[in-house]
Amino acid sequence: AALTFTDSATTASGIGDGASSPPASDEPASAAHGDRLAEARIPSLADLGYAPPEHAPLFPGGEQEGLRRMAAKLSRGDWVRAFAKPKTSPTAVGEPDTTGLSPYLKFGCVSS
Repeated sequence: AALTFTDSATTASGIGDGASSPPASDEPASAAHGDRLAEARIPSLADLGYAPPEHAPLFPGGEQEGLRRMAAKLSRGDWVRAFAKPKTSPTAVGEPDTTGLSPYLKFGCVSS
């Protein structure tokens, strides 16, 4: 491992100018890789040897679910006007006191 600037510069000088890199292509990845991309998919839990979950997830992923939850909360004008973060209980059983949008905001499914 390079411990000094001189060691790093010596290592970098041996990398070259990138002339051996493959040429850039304007073709979409699907054209460049043929049918391999069309066949690619995310494996299911069963494919990986796991049993399917017994219950539906509390927070299903995705943009559509995040937008659905946001629209449902914002359509309740009385709830929105009365919402006060310090008075909420994130561990409430059933429908949460909070908006429930945190995971959708954190993972970029819904943005402000």
